[in-house]
Amino acid sequence: MTAESLQPTAVTDWSLRLGLAPEDAPAVLRGSGGLLEFNRRIALGRARSLDVSEFAAVLWRRRLSTMTVTSLLHTPLSMELGGGGVGGTGGDEVVVATVGTSMVIESGDGHTEMHRPDQLIVFASGARHRLVTNGVAEVTALRMSFVEFGSARALLRNCGGLAVMDSFLAQTVARSIRGFGAGVIGALPSESTAAAEFAILELLSAAAAEATARRTSASSNTQQVQRETQELIERHYRDPEFSPTTIADRLHLSRRQFYRHFENSDRGVAELIADRRLQAARTLLVSNPEASIASVARASGFGSLGPFRLRFRRAFGMGPNEFRDTMADAAAH
Repeated sequence: MTAESLQPTAVTDWSLRLGLAPEDAPAVLRGSGGLLEFNRRIALGRARSLDVSEFAAVLWRRRLSTMTVTSLLHTPLSMELGGGGVGGTGGDEVVVATVGTSMVIESGDGHTEMHRPDQLIVFASGARHRLVTNGVAEVTALRMSFVEFGSARALLRNCGGLAVMDSFLAQTVARSIRGFGAGVIGALPSESTAAAEFAILELLSAAAAEATARRTSASSNTQQVQRETQELIERHYRDPEFSPTTIADRLHLSRRQFYRHFENSDRGVAELIADRRLQAARTLLVSNPEASIASVARASGFGSLGPFRLRFRRAFGMGPNEFRDTMADAAAH
């Protein structure tokens, strides 16, 4: 795969969105030396580039009274976040970031999830995770002392040092952070930003409190988790990409926490999804006798025909064509 380059037009558009003046020229980092400097300035872990010779980034930073604001644009890279031991979260600082592109997040236990634009990422500076961007990424990040963001402590401890928040409130905060970053760039060095910093901290605290409450509520009530799982299956089983991992992400639970709620159930979550799809397929086979087996499979949420035929035969003792013929014969008599 060829690394995506940082085109001059992308840099120009980024500068215009931030309102950068000539005197606010960002740092320009390129090649292997630029990657080393990028790691030194970001100081979160070790960033690696698919093609070091093609690495490029532009970076702007300002230190405020309670936080450091960083806006940057960079080519694809993976960031290995390190580990530590402060406060049980692996760092004495909290980083809050919003990334304007999709990003893969891999936790230390192997759990992988996709971060979408407008989601809010909060992590302890030394949390053990791997962040991967496959395209040019635009990032706005706030870095602050752990004590400035007390509401994140419980959330980060429950999430292993890194939390992704995607509620409406979190998305609103993410947009506010981007606007805040651009506003800070345009502010005079002598102009006080204390009121704006306080407002951002209050918004972050509210988003963290909401995420903590949602996670605590879901993880402490097995019946609620199972009920919400059934509701999500009913709404989304037709989507071939819908899976137990999707449900865990929607409920803001790790896969380990999510599966724990089904340890004493007769059927696993994947089976519940498959069963619902099979029920839909059986209905469609009878109600739409002219529809092809492939179209029935797709309409029921199966991504391909082979697994559909296999599961159908295993569940009903006959293939979908035979089932349709049997039901037609029964109706004729």
